[in-house]
Amino acid sequence: MKKAKVKKDIPIRNVTVVIDGGMFLIPIMWIVGDYEYYKKVLKRKCHIECNEQKYFGGETSLVTDEEKGEAFVVIWLPEISFTINNYDSIVHELSHAVWNILSCTGVKIGPENNEPFAYLLGDVFSKSLVKFKKLYEKLNS
Repeated sequence: MKKAKVKKDIPIRNVTVVIDGGMFLIPIMWIVGDYEYYKKVLKRKCHIECNEQKYFGGETSLVTDEEKGEAFVVIWLPEISFTINNYDSIVHELSHAVWNILSCTGVKIGPENNEPFAYLLGDVFSKSLVKFKKLYEKLNS
């Protein structure tokens, strides 16, 4: 009896995806790929120079487009692969993004006011998964 070949899933790498930040109107730019790809996209699209890799599993920053005067969030992850560890990284970086968005817009979060954080995190997580799931299915079809 022949063993069936198990197809190894191809993770998402070297893509840039933008989702809207919901009711706060601050977009989130996902840069998924190795650190060199991240640096190139930051330089080309955001006019930001990165010289030193500080983090290896991911990074989230609040950025201001000085020409337009508009804020947006940039998230970097090396890859998206729809595994438990990867979901953890996605939610981890999105929680930083949500914190940045709420801080930037002046929304105070605390024990008495945590619903904006929970609502926005759920919203941007769903939007991110929808975009990444389409890319993942395209790569693995």
